[in-house]
Amino acid sequence: MVAKTKLDALLQKISKASVGYPQLQRMAEQSIKKESSLKNLDLAKDLLESHIYQARILATYLLGYLAGEMPETLKLLRQRVSRDPDQRVQEALAQTFDIICERAGYQESLALIKDWLGDDNPSVRRAVTEGLRVWTARPYFKTNPEAAINLLRGLRADESEYVRRSIGAALRDIAKKHSTLVNREVRTWDLSDKKIQQTKLLISKAGGSGKPAAKKAPAKAKAKAKPAKKAAAKAKAKPKAKAKAKAKTKAKAKRR
Repeated sequence: MVAKTKLDALLQKISKASVGYPQLQRMAEQSIKKESSLKNLDLAKDLLESHIYQARILATYLLGYLAGEMPETLKLLRQRVSRDPDQRVQEALAQTFDIICERAGYQESLALIKDWLGDDNPSVRRAVTEGLRVWTARPYFKTNPEAAINLLRGLRADESEYVRRSIGAALRDIAKKHSTLVNREVRTWDLSDKKIQQTKLLISKAGGSGKPAAKKAPAKAKAKAKPAKKAAAKAKAKPKAKAKAKAKTKAKAKRR
C-alpha cells in the first residue's frame, strides 16, 4: 500500500479536468522507470479504489506496462477494470490492450487477442477490437490484413451492439485500403441475421466500401469562387445591356 500522504498528493495532482489520457500515460511510463514493479502494482491497486476516474485510468496504464513481467496484472485488467462503469476508463483499457500487444509483439500476442475476443464480458471483447484500431496500421496485421479480418469476423453477430459497432468500424477502417478483401468476406455473411445486417451497414457507412469519399472544396476556395462567378455574370450582362440601349435609341429615331 502506498503511503496515504503520497497517494493523496498524487490524486490531487491528477484530478484536474485538464489532465487527460496523454498526461496520465506519461505519468505511468515515468513511474514504471522510477519505481519497482511491486511498488507500481501496489500503486495501481490503490488507484483502482479511488472515486476519481483519472486515478483509475492511471492504474489501468500502470497494469498494462507491468503485464509483460507480471501476468497477474492481466487478470486485474480483465476482471476488474473491464467492469468499471466509466466509459473513459473503458477507453483507457482499449488503449492499454494495444500497449500490451505492442510491447510483446502483435504476432506474439495472437493467443492473447483470441482469448480476450472470446471473453464473456463485452467490454473485454471491445477492448481488443477498439484498442487495435486501425488494425492494419499495426505491425503484422499491416502485412497480414486477412488475419485481422478473420479475427474480427467472429464477432460480426456479437450479442452486444457495443461490440458490433466496434467491429463494423474496424472493418470499415480496413476496407479503406483492402476493400476487395473486406467485400469478399462480407459476401459470405448470412444477412438474414439482423445483427450481421447491422454490422454490414456499419462497414458501408462513411465510405467504408473502400471508395474514396468525394473531396470537398476548401472554404477559402468557395469564397473566392463566388466573386469570380459574379464578375463573370456581370461581364456577360454588359454586351446585352449595350445591345438593348442601342435598340431603344434606334426605335426612338424611327418614331421621330
